Amino acid sequence: MSVAIAKSEEVRDAESEPSRGASPRAILIGLGTVVFINLWVTYSETVVHASRLNLSFFQLTLFAVFIVLLVVVNPLLRSVGTDLALEPGELLSIVAIGMVGCVVPTSGVVGFMMGVISTPLYFATPENGWSDFYQPNLASWIVPTNRDALRVFYEGLPPGASGPWRAWVPALGWWACLVGAIFAASASAMVILRKAWVDHEKLSYPLVAVPMEMVAGTDDRARKLPTFLKGNLFWVAALFAFLLFVINSLSWFYPLVPSVSMYPHGGYFRFTRYSPGVYVQPLQFFTMGFAYFANTQVLFSVIFFYLLHVVEGGVQNRLGYQIEASTDTFSADPPTEAWQCFGALAFMVV
Repeated sequence: MSVAIAKSEEVRDAESEPSRGASPRAILIGLGTVVFINLWVTYSETVVHASRLNLSFFQLTLFAVFIVLLVVVNPLLRSVGTDLALEPGELLSIVAIGMVGCVVPTSGVVGFMMGVISTPLYFATPENGWSDFYQPNLASWIVPTNRDALRVFYEGLPPGASGPWRAWVPALGWWACLVGAIFAASASAMVILRKAWVDHEKLSYPLVAVPMEMVAGTDDRARKLPTFLKGNLFWVAALFAFLLFVINSLSWFYPLVPSVSMYPHGGYFRFTRYSPGVYVQPLQFFTMGFAYFANTQVLFSVIFFYLLHVVEGGVQNRLGYQIEASTDTFSADPPTEAWQCFGALAFMVV
């Protein structure tokens, strides 16, 4: 009887303990994850010239590290001692730190920034006239002016030579101030809008729904593995997608292994000759995963406004109304609808 009472008191005390969120160890693990992923992505793209790993909002590298923490590290810590295992709040804090820090390398911030500040001098030729038009308007604190440092940056260091780091310090220092200011402004806007969007409007965020679903059950001290690993349907879908990637990966190295078209598509479909093309791709795992975690109202809005884009684009093309040709690959096309999207975003935020 006394043993049962003692156990019930232990369970009650464990349930009454506040869940740890951004604890010191979670912050350290999150910062270590950011450093590791930045080195991983940079090495993969610039040295190995492999896949571009940080083009998605929830990066593949961060997802891989998160899987290792959930499936390998946390069960080992729990087997050593229940108090050592990472709690759900700590795991989500690590993911949040990773989402912010993983946008720095290559295609996030640094890749574009290094290309922008080094291009005007290194690629200047008598034919393009950049030395006459661009360079007189560029201060030394905006772009590096040491041509030897730029040549080494693109062509590599000679054997045994040291990097000309000092030539990059002024420009990178001032650009870092700009990046820090943008980050501070974004964080401030997030704090201002959080209460209205989260508490009052109850907006759903499919991007964070994935890690929140994956950490479910990790606070149970009697359970070593997360809850999502217990479902048979999860393993069927996961193994199906994984096997497709494995077969295609083998076909890249061994031509005798036939490849499988993971994302079959039917090309572009047009309702009329003037309508924007609709890319038909029935089997897209990323879209299916997003749709599973997204709110049905959000999905309806995506479909509705996409069809509205098709109709409006067709009408504008038929009437010959266009501002100019789109030169931005990261915005909607045609530009008339891109400006509408920006206006709608500004209206909804303000």
